[in-house]
Amino acid sequence: ADVWALSSYTENFGIAVVEALACGLPSVISPAVNLAPEIERERAAVVAELRPEAFAEAIGDLLTDEGRRQELATAARAFAKGYDWPEIAPRLCELYRAVAAGGP
Repeated sequence: ADVWALSSYTENFGIAVVEALACGLPSVISPAVNLAPEIERERAAVVAELRPEAFAEAIGDLLTDEGRRQELATAARAFAKGYDWPEIAPRLCELYRAVAAGGP
């Protein structure tokens, strides 16, 4: 795909978004995707308003800008690495240890 898009009105986590980013797909998502603030902060995808015109414009802009797609692909892969098991598993183990020990 040249561009991947999720124009969701409600998306609690958006695993499909992380999968698309892991593949390096330049993406356009809505602010209703729960990860949108983090994704936008890392400039890993375009977060576009859910108005049809605005969303379509964001997709069109990416389709005509190869350089921007390349930038997003690089940032997308870097963002998605934070959700790889080698990154998540140690944090989960530490959380479970803390809970088992009566901590937070």
